Amino acid sequence: MLALVPNRRSLLLPLLAVVFLWSCDEFLDDGEATGVLSLPPLCDAAEVVCPGDYYIGQCPEWRGTSCPQYHPTGQIRNCTRITGELVIHGHRDARVYLPNLREVDEDFYVFENGSLSSLDLPCLTRVGDWFWVKDNPGLSACDVQDLRDGLERNPSRTCMDGNDGAVCSQSASGC
Repeated sequence: MLALVPNRRSLLLPLLAVVFLWSCDEFLDDGEATGVLSLPPLCDAAEVVCPGDYYIGQCPEWRGTSCPQYHPTGQIRNCTRITGELVIHGHRDARVYLPNLREVDEDFYVFENGSLSSLDLPCLTRVGDWFWVKDNPGLSACDVQDLRDGLERNPSRTCMDGNDGAVCSQSASGC
């Protein structure tokens, strides 16, 4: 009688494919390059709290040597809540994609990003204090307004100037 038993290699190939796809996605879905894969947002994902402040981009020259540690977006992609502030400054890529981020407990600053044209934070519903999105010439002012309007409550202080030179239906204050 002939038994059909798959060889070990045929069992291993699907497993390798899954591992390869997972590990590739970890690097390809960085949102920092054009044409990379994007996963759908997981607004109901299990909470992943990232303590402290997170900085994405380049250290501003005016800070001199007192710069905090800057993080690639891939390092905080799974965060659903940041307990400190989130700063995106001097980012050289066109897109910042944080699909799971729901809350920033303190300030949210996005400023002086010459190449940034897409701020993709589909799950963001709360910013604790400052909502500061200023001087990002490639970023649509209306997209910034939509992002702010999607918050559960308005942040206590807002600045939304210098984003494609246009202001939407509501004038920003505090700049």
